[in-house]
Amino acid sequence: MNLKPWFLKFSTLALTIIVSLTIFSLPAGAYEERDLQQLLETGECTGCDLSGAFLLGEDLSQADLSNANLSQANLYNADLRQATLSNANLDEANLEGAELNNANLSNAEVENGALNNAILVGANLSGADFSKADMPGANLENATLAGNKLCDAILFEATMPDRTTYDEEFTNLSDYDVDLNCNAGDGEDVLSPVSCTVANNPISFDSDVRLGITPTGWSNSDDLTIDLNPPISYQQILSEIAVSGFYGTQNAPKFPKKGKGLEEELQRRGLTISEPWVGTYFTLGYEGQQESERIFQEQLDFMKDFDSKIIVVAELGGAVHQQPIDPIKNEPEFNETQKEALFTGLKTLADMAEAKTYTLVYHPHVGTGVATIAQVEELMKATAKSPLGLLLDTGHLYYATYGHDSTLTQQEIQGKIEALTNTYKDRIKHVHLKNIRHNKLVESRCIGKGDDCKVQSFLNSIRAGVFTVPGDDDGAIDFNPILEKLAGASYEGWLVVEAEQDPNTTIEEYQKTPLDYALMAREYLCEQTGL
Repeated sequence: MNLKPWFLKFSTLALTIIVSLTIFSLPAGAYEERDLQQLLETGECTGCDLSGAFLLGEDLSQADLSNANLSQANLYNADLRQATLSNANLDEANLEGAELNNANLSNAEVENGALNNAILVGANLSGADFSKADMPGANLENATLAGNKLCDAILFEATMPDRTTYDEEFTNLSDYDVDLNCNAGDGEDVLSPVSCTVANNPISFDSDVRLGITPTGWSNSDDLTIDLNPPISYQQILSEIAVSGFYGTQNAPKFPKKGKGLEEELQRRGLTISEPWVGTYFTLGYEGQQESERIFQEQLDFMKDFDSKIIVVAELGGAVHQQPIDPIKNEPEFNETQKEALFTGLKTLADMAEAKTYTLVYHPHVGTGVATIAQVEELMKATAKSPLGLLLDTGHLYYATYGHDSTLTQQEIQGKIEALTNTYKDRIKHVHLKNIRHNKLVESRCIGKGDDCKVQSFLNSIRAGVFTVPGDDDGAIDFNPILEKLAGASYEGWLVVEAEQDPNTTIEEYQKTPLDYALMAREYLCEQTGL
């Protein structure tokens, strides 16, 4: 078992968060179906057995759940405003993002509960036991904490009853009449449950490899409506990235601007930006070239204070991935003049990046003029003598390859991606590990359906659940041979998990939160590589 690379970079606080959150991907308890129906129909279920119930996002405002058993229940983003939960058992329950304004949780048991960014404004928490609860970002403004147990609870960035922000060094919990009679040493070591079983012959990366995950599993950068309602906060996204065991993430529109809080938010979680995004327009003529160089310089300046040396680029001239149309049939086809402008422009940017000690990597993307394996090969050959690198995005290559030839089997597409990896293994300088639910991709392309079926746009295919993470049994891509080829070529750099997912879909159809998928991917990488 190899724990060092994953866990030793975290503080005990962070490890405790990981342990508490890992609980929620485990099988839930067996609730009484009649009790669940009673709650949903009447809003009253005192003393009911709802252990392990899936109540994510449910409107339970003013519900009476006093004395109910809600242990291990999933109440993610649930509306529990003015609900009565006195004497309820909420041990190991997931209350992330839940609204509990003016709720009554007096004498409730909430040990090991997850209350990340939960809203408890004006809530009655007197006599409740929140020992070992995970509460970063929770809002406790005007809440009653008299007699409340917060033994080993994580209160990082929580808003306290007096509107101050919790500070481990300066906040005195006795000011809030909290029960501080905590028995030191009770409970198991926070390190013991956090582990993975590394494969007998793990894929060995003998050089510097770092792990990241993009925010697209929580909310989408191209369409901010692909999110929960209310939207998942950037604080929750960053916290869940950190507690999942990743170090880097892509910059996102939802994050604070640099110089206006971004650095602080990353630093307090031990994170960095793994990559910025540069969309170029070289194929649109002189003005497109000028705009491309401006955007590139802007992102180069942005990365100065981060420790990653990667700049991601993709040509967006004529791109249709954000439009409500078929991204394959309508993708742009560049003429020879446009191709020459693109190749020349990319070589110029790659040279500029290299002069500043950065590496420019090209990102193939569905709905653009460089998406298929053949298009990638053409670009790589045309820029062979430049420092331009390739970003290997497994999901986009799979999607585009199948989109252009639906007669190909999963194994044939896998083989093509492996062959591309092998051919350009020395020029692959950045990796996006993106998985595909093949059955969802088939549905999105209307394969085998009648003329009335409308092919989904790229964004709607995200909503439909086409993409997922490594380690998901629903995924079609076998990442091991790909990782083996990279390791054999002494790959060094980032392995970034990326899965554009709609959390509404994953929660409703697969009953998994973005955090569940982040942990799933992290566990897979730990098991297969020991990282």
